[in-house]
Amino acid sequence: MALGLLVICGGVVVLMFRIAAAGKPLHHDFAEKAASVDGEMVDLVSNMPLVRAFSAFKREYVRFDNTIGTEMKARRRSLLYLEKLRIMHAVITVVAVLGLLYWAVRMWEVNAATAGQVVLVCTLGITILAATRDLAVALVDVTQHTARLSEALTTLLQPHDLRDHPEAKPLVGEGARLDFEHVAFNYPDGREVFTDFNLTIEPGQRVGLVGRSGGGKSTLFTLLQRFYDPQKGRILIDGQDIGRVTQESLREAITVVPQDISLFHRSLRENIRYGRPDATDDEVWAAAAAARCTDFINDLPQGFDTIVGDRGVKLSGGQRQRIAVARAILKDSPILLLDEATSALDTESEEAIREALGNLMQGRTVIAIAHRLSTLKDFDRIVVLDGGTVIQDGSPDRLTHLDGFYRDLIQRESIKLSREAA
Repeated sequence: MALGLLVICGGVVVLMFRIAAAGKPLHHDFAEKAASVDGEMVDLVSNMPLVRAFSAFKREYVRFDNTIGTEMKARRRSLLYLEKLRIMHAVITVVAVLGLLYWAVRMWEVNAATAGQVVLVCTLGITILAATRDLAVALVDVTQHTARLSEALTTLLQPHDLRDHPEAKPLVGEGARLDFEHVAFNYPDGREVFTDFNLTIEPGQRVGLVGRSGGGKSTLFTLLQRFYDPQKGRILIDGQDIGRVTQESLREAITVVPQDISLFHRSLRENIRYGRPDATDDEVWAAAAAARCTDFINDLPQGFDTIVGDRGVKLSGGQRQRIAVARAILKDSPILLLDEATSALDTESEEAIREALGNLMQGRTVIAIAHRLSTLKDFDRIVVLDGGTVIQDGSPDRLTHLDGFYRDLIQRESIKLSREAA
């Protein structure tokens, strides 16, 4: 009887585990739908001002309700599958207990077992079969939790495409000469940007990048910071291939002032000091003053200790941009990348920031993307990109007097300013 019970218990556990494993697609589908609900909620909350601006509460309610409904259907299928397994196990357990009881009673009837042995066998049998139920239920639950865990791990454990070269060394030198040599680059989706791109920027030179959207300006910034590696060619800083230097030392040598400013949900002081964590309060104050931030910081209730909110939501666009400029001033790197660094500023603030940036640019290699050409009037050189190719290259004065894309931009901007003045 013990041997028979052992065979039954082992068979039940194996059967339940295999059937539970067969339901993994349902559990993975539920995990995927649950993750989409989380993503949809984060996206909706972070864009709530946009929802208000377009009076889209009803639309978003319906959209989110549909997402929740899809997730609930997937959850229901997953849970019903688990309940079917539990019911199946309960039926098998009941049948096994009745069979064991019948067997023991028949042995008692023929005097092959005593009444005490019958009671003992039935009690232990029920206990053992109940334990297999707990084990089977645990195994079934594990399959569902494993699906949820694998969904999270798939997101978290993405392999790093860009790794330091085994022989990578820290970037050395402060001259910051930049060379793009025969660079060819396609994005992972296959979109081609550069085929045979060549450009040299001398140390301390201020270069403005202009051109139509999609011409390769932002991609050039991306490649220089080594967020991607080119498929062909190489990028050099002071003669050193950036693919052969450590990424940490590369990015320490580059300061970026982006168009879309990112700020932490921390104090103004911490956000500015993020450029150089070991900076003193006096240095933070000096950087803020140079970026013309002190005028609005002094008006805040807690001054430099004011919490800016998620992504700086408590500040205006121009204020966030000035904080980013202060952070760049404090970092003090030899290479400065400006991506529409004054786009969110009014005319008066833009002039003040231009003065601060002028001081910051001294002795540094500067590359600036700008659509407002007034921000490039004091630059040494203008490079016009179109379709990943340099179509014009020269000083602002020289390009202004040549027929071409840059001159057309100047004329269009002049006409626009004249209309606004009128």
